[in-house]
Order: sequence, then structure tokens, then C-alpha cells
Amino acid sequence: MTDKRTVFRCLTVALTLFVGGGLLEFTIRARAPQFVFHDSPAFYQDDPEFGWTYRKSLHTSAYDPFLEKNVLVDINADGFRERSLSEFVDRPKPTVLFLGDSLTGALQVAASERFSALAGAALGVQPVNMGVNGYSTDQIVLVLQKYGPRFKPRTIVYALCFNDLMGNMQRTVEVDDYLSELDPVTAASIKKQLLEEIDSVLANDE
Repeated sequence: MTDKRTVFRCLTVALTLFVGGGLLEFTIRARAPQFVFHDSPAFYQDDPEFGWTYRKSLHTSAYDPFLEKNVLVDINADGFRERSLSEFVDRPKPTVLFLGDSLTGALQVAASERFSALAGAALGVQPVNMGVNGYSTDQIVLVLQKYGPRFKPRTIVYALCFNDLMGNMQRTVEVDDYLSELDPVTAASIKKQLLEEIDSVLANDE
């Protein structure tokens, strides 16, 4: 009799946990826009120029578990957490371009609370924040090459973090691993093409 009661209690507890877990998941899914972590893949998309950007034209909220609050996140059509880039052209105020990774993009706080916005308000300049989570120095160069001539910024602020250099090294290892899996002729051809593109970029910078 005791064994039957023990089994019954265990089944009751298991059923309660199953039903409770299902209800909890349903509640979270129903309130999904308020419970999206800022490092979720839902915030990003692949990009042929930069590797990735924020998901273009995204309008949602990011939940930060450390600050325990939700923050509204608006991403423009170019994949940056900034208003439409066309609004910055031919403005009377001098432009300051802010580049960097997650510390610059700062999905954890409101756009008006980012250091780029605070600096812009304090200095009376027009800040353009083009920081994206995970960006390293190679991507910063690509962003600057594309958008620098368009904005003609008075000043460029790059929030460099030690992991930016580590990100470059990691991607180099990933390329080497990829090439090692190819046949020698194809690998040599791809490596030659990459080196030619690097030489072309360096030549344009001189």
C-alpha cells in the first residue's frame, strides 16, 4: 500500500510540474516581445558586407537580466540602432560618428541614454551611432569606408575593447579551418583571392 501511495504522489508531482511548466512557457511565449534577451539571434541577420548587422527594420524590446528591465529597440533599414541614416545628411550641426561593439550599440539602455546621445546633447553635435554587438576592428573599417564619406564626420569615436582584437584572431582561425577542409587547389585559389582583396583595400587607403 505504501509503495502505491509513493508512486501516486510521484506521478502527481510530475504531472503538476509538467502542467505548470507548460503554462509558464505559454505565458512567456504570449509576452515574447517583452522577454527577448539582447544577445538573442532574433536581433541579428547575416550581411554580405559586414558579416552581420542588427536585424533591419526591427521594432521590439530587449530584456536585460542584469538591469531587470525592458528597453525599446528600433533598428533602421540599414541594420543600425539609429534613426534613418538619410536624416543625417546636410544637417547644420557637425556630425560625430560613434563606432564600436555592444558597448556602443548598447541594447541594454534606451537610445537616449547611450553615451553617444549624451555626448551629442552635451556638446551640441549630431551623433551617429553605428555600433553593433560583436563588431571587431575589421568590421569597423568596413563600416567607416562605406559611411564615412557620406557623413563627413567632424570627429570619429571608436570605443575599442580588448575583445575586438580577439574577434579578428578568431575569424582568422575560422578561415584557416575552412580552407584546411578544401582540396589544395581550391584552397590556394581562395587564399590568393583574399590576399588580392586585402592588397586592394590597403592600396586604396594609401
